[in-house]
Amino acid sequence: MTRLYSPSVTGRLNQAKPEWSQGDIALLMKHKDTLTAAAIGNLMTPPRSRSAVISKANKLHVNLTARSFTHFTTAESEFIENNAGKIRVKEMAEKLGKPECAIRKHANYKGIKLRIPNDDIYLVHQLRTNYGLSYSEIAKKFEVSTGTIFYWCRKLQEDQSITDQTNEVTK
Repeated sequence: MTRLYSPSVTGRLNQAKPEWSQGDIALLMKHKDTLTAAAIGNLMTPPRSRSAVISKANKLHVNLTARSFTHFTTAESEFIENNAGKIRVKEMAEKLGKPECAIRKHANYKGIKLRIPNDDIYLVHQLRTNYGLSYSEIAKKFEVSTGTIFYWCRKLQEDQSITDQTNEVTK
C-alpha cells in the first residue's frame, strides 16, 4: 500500500470542506455586484475565504465586479494628466486626497510621465553648480531621492557640455 500524503500533514488533509448550500450560492448571486469576495464570504455560514468565493464564482461563470479599491474618476485622471510635470506628486496627492503611490500607479497605467517640473530641474542644477550643495541636501529640499537629483544634474551637465562644444565649432 502506498501513502498519498506524508504523515506530517495528516490532520489537515482529512478535514472535510463544507458543501456549498443553495443559500450560499444565492447570497453569492445577490451580492456579486455590490460586495467584495471577502465581504460575501463573511456573510456565509460557515464563513468562507475570499479565494473560496472567487473559486466558486469562477466555477459558476459569475463575474464579481465589486472591488475593494476605488478608481480614479475622469476628472481626477484629467487633473493628473494636466498637472504632470507642473506640480509634484505630493501636491497632487494632497489635492485629490489619495496616496502618492496610487497617483504614481495610475499615471504609469495611463502612460503619463511624472517627473520633476522643468523649472525645478534648472533650479536643482543651479543649486549644485552655483552654490555647491550636495546631492543629498538638494534631495531633501525637493523631497525626492538622491539618485534623481544626481541623474538630472548629470543630464544637464552633459547638455551644457554639448552646447559648449557646438558653440566652439561654430565660432
